Amino acid sequence: MGIIGLGLGILNSVQSYLKIAATASGCLLTSANLLKLKESIDLELSLEASDRANSGIVFLREAAGDYEKYLDASPPVLKRLRFTKPLLGGVIIEKSELGESPSKDPDWTQRGSV
Repeated sequence: MGIIGLGLGILNSVQSYLKIAATASGCLLTSANLLKLKESIDLELSLEASDRANSGIVFLREAAGDYEKYLDASPPVLKRLRFTKPLLGGVIIEKSELGESPSKDPDWTQRGSV
């Protein structure tokens, strides 16, 4: 009984240190917001061009603004994202507290293109 209680206490302290519940709820909220954005894009694209409320570029700017807003509000889960296919010469997007910064992958030339 004492070992089980000790194990649960350690698991709870690790969970609270890593903020697993807050990260999971933030990811769920971001997922729901991105789904709403996808549905609004699908709805806009299903309409005829003459029936749309805004021009394409205005809608695109609004959608891009919403996308950036949702990603900024999301919890930082991935610190580094590597594209698997050659994109702009092997770009890595690094997300930190200061924002995203694309940088050249130094060992992209050694691996070759995928």
